[in-house]
Amino acid sequence: MQLLRRRNVSFKSVGQLKVLTYNTWLLPFFAQDLAIRRSCLVAQVAQVDADILALQEVWQRADRQMIICDFAKRGYRYSLHNSGRARGLRGWLGNGLLLLSKYPMRVGSPPLHFDDYTEGKEFFASKGCLHAVIDLPKLGAIDFFNTHFGSLAWLALKKEFCRQHELRHGRQLKQFIDYVADRGKNKVRILAGDFNFHPGTEPSSCYAQIESKLKVQSTFSWNQPLRFPTPTFDYQNPYLRKFQKLGIPSQHLDYIFLSREAEKITPTESALVLTESNVQPTGQPLSDHYGVLTTFFIDA
Repeated sequence: MQLLRRRNVSFKSVGQLKVLTYNTWLLPFFAQDLAIRRSCLVAQVAQVDADILALQEVWQRADRQMIICDFAKRGYRYSLHNSGRARGLRGWLGNGLLLLSKYPMRVGSPPLHFDDYTEGKEFFASKGCLHAVIDLPKLGAIDFFNTHFGSLAWLALKKEFCRQHELRHGRQLKQFIDYVADRGKNKVRILAGDFNFHPGTEPSSCYAQIESKLKVQSTFSWNQPLRFPTPTFDYQNPYLRKFQKLGIPSQHLDYIFLSREAEKITPTESALVLTESNVQPTGQPLSDHYGVLTTFFIDA
């Protein structure tokens, strides 16, 4: 585990909540070492010991059923997924989103499906957002959103992201902001997922828009000015080293946000997890992304 952020708690905490967001990279046909990584997924993620798991890229029904069943045996009795809508080949993979919780969880509202996709390979996905209401001991109901935005193609000759894809990503952002603003009615709102943007690169305005329009803040920068956290999509990951020669920057794509008006809950630690290259027999990491784990202390 790589610790990124920690602050002292000035009150006596009576409970804590751990939230993990993790892009599992269970992409059929294209992801490397899929079967081996899939067989290790539940055991390794369970070691993080989070209370709520926001997973992305669990594309196949069989994988989803296996993960739900195996995590249920480990205390995650509640799950939520909606694979999305397909229009022929467009969106046939679904949204790949899966929420697992140790605490009672129910559907908050129907899922969001982005109207547009970014680069060509996104055509087969139906990305968007899941909304759940989770009942926490002592704190009560919270709104929880698990999302996955479209990726942006990198133009190696120009050393920049494709402008057209940035515009499409911006339209997804607007849909997401409207969706969360209309549906998150509890004071405590947690947003988690693979947002596919980095605050130090274009479209940098996405980060600022989410924080300002939804009145949330990244748990990496809670109560301090924004600083660029260690990348979650990083060349230290062996699966990504082949892209380094193209000049694609390492990026922090995965975030957890908390509503600024939230009461009796404070993020005290944010860390990168699942960074080790320890999947056997390949000696590779569990995914092409690292996970983000935030610990919240509850004073209720």
